[in-house]
Amino acid sequence: MAGLNLRNRSGFWIEGTIEYTTTNEKGLQKTMTEKYCVEAVDFTQAEARLRAEMNCANRAIKIKAVVRPKYGEICFNDQGSIEDFWLVKVAVTEEVEVKTRKGGVKTKTKVRTRAHLVQATSDVSARTAIKEVVYKDSTEDWEIVNITKTKLLGVLERDKHLDNLAEERAKKEAADAELNK
Repeated sequence: MAGLNLRNRSGFWIEGTIEYTTTNEKGLQKTMTEKYCVEAVDFTQAEARLRAEMNCANRAIKIKAVVRPKYGEICFNDQGSIEDFWLVKVAVTEEVEVKTRKGGVKTKTKVRTRAHLVQATSDVSARTAIKEVVYKDSTEDWEIVNITKTKLLGVLERDKHLDNLAEERAKKEAADAELNK
């Protein structure tokens, strides 16, 4: 992981689920559902960005859902070939001072859970990214409690586009069409 180009980015992320109809290898109509993450200021902007980016293959899409995810940070791997995203939950333990009813102060231990989205090839590389990028210089007491692979197909960052994904999808659809001839 040390030689890879990892970057951590905070933002207002919104997950959007789209639905569209396509023709499969047998010539039958099939409804496809895909999930993307969009950096946007609100749900309306997220829907507009999804429509603009995903209508690229001359197909009508339907926005099924837009939701605010639990994560606010994404650790990107700019190595182009990595397509998987992992949701990593981290428990952060901190000591807080609490006033008592008698006017004193006592220290309590509080555990908060944070969620991070990590672009990685496996759960092991997601764990390494959290250690080496997100919490590398942290003085907090933290522990990874769960790592789950998501169904996200891509992330639309502000000022960046999924042009590469659109090109790849168009090539794949053209190759599929050639195979079906």
